[in-house]
Amino acid sequence: MSTLGSMPSLAQSTSTRLDSACKHIQQCRVSQDHMAKFVKNNDSDELIRNKFRYCVHKDELVLGIGKCWAKDSSKKFQNNAYPRVVSNLGQLIESDGNEPSDTEKLLKLMYHNATSIPVRNEILRRFQDGEVREFPLPADGSDPYLKHPAAGAPNQQFMPFRQSVPNIHDFVTIGYSNTLGWAHAHCGDTMTSVMIGGLRTVLNGDFEMFCGDLVQWYWPFEKDCFERDGRRKDIIYEPGARPAGMRMPDLQRNPKGPNDGFEPDRETGLRRKFFDQQYGQKKGVEKVVPLIKPYKRDDRDPRIYDWYRVFAVALCSARPREGVDIRICRQAL
Repeated sequence: MSTLGSMPSLAQSTSTRLDSACKHIQQCRVSQDHMAKFVKNNDSDELIRNKFRYCVHKDELVLGIGKCWAKDSSKKFQNNAYPRVVSNLGQLIESDGNEPSDTEKLLKLMYHNATSIPVRNEILRRFQDGEVREFPLPADGSDPYLKHPAAGAPNQQFMPFRQSVPNIHDFVTIGYSNTLGWAHAHCGDTMTSVMIGGLRTVLNGDFEMFCGDLVQWYWPFEKDCFERDGRRKDIIYEPGARPAGMRMPDLQRNPKGPNDGFEPDRETGLRRKFFDQQYGQKKGVEKVVPLIKPYKRDDRDPRIYDWYRVFAVALCSARPREGVDIRICRQAL
């Protein structure tokens, strides 16, 4: 049962927004080059046909594009006078059925299992060498993938993951957008004004937020990797795969547990549907934008990507999917 019960947040109950005299604003440019890679077959015209699905909307969390996960990125992008940003993953998370897309699997596996830089590098090596293929374990307990294919005869089943890695980057928090920025120059202005520091009322994610909580962002499809209180679920390690202190996680396993796939209560579901209307959400073609949640420290298995994604402090309490006041500034933590 929800700890906050039916108590709405200050922003939700008053329908007001926090305003701060001290604001730090940065002009950014939506990266058309990267968004073109986030659609199928690099079809840049898709950015024009469905322009509202790929643009940066007002009040969205904006992410800077960091280092690519591929060893040698085939395409080099020139430096720009303004930071290149995105606010969604386009069609990278689309799947043909109920099975998650390869990009979604890779992001969940990395974010859930990377407990240190050496572990992150080892996971990246597995991605790049094609040693990870299946996500959940088969029901019969059999080995779902061949870890070391024969030299000179690459297994075609490895190819989807190896093709997805060049499209994934280390995403860096920039701030919240104040204006709309299009993903393609033919639609309009690709510039967007981003608030990178100050006090702001934003939309909470799927977990309760309390005053004083550190705030991190996460992708909506990561929800199953967390417990109901926002804590990461335990990592399942490979028995005897590494010596003590360097145990590698079993990347075949889906990080689910007893509370996997938990459904929100009726009121939370209604709030989610209401706020999703601003994106024109439709089942199967949802716009996947970053959400926020409280950061829960795990001293036994610290998740470096969770700590990297902390960017603010909560100034009040809020139920899932309603307004919450935060102080944006990584340096203030």
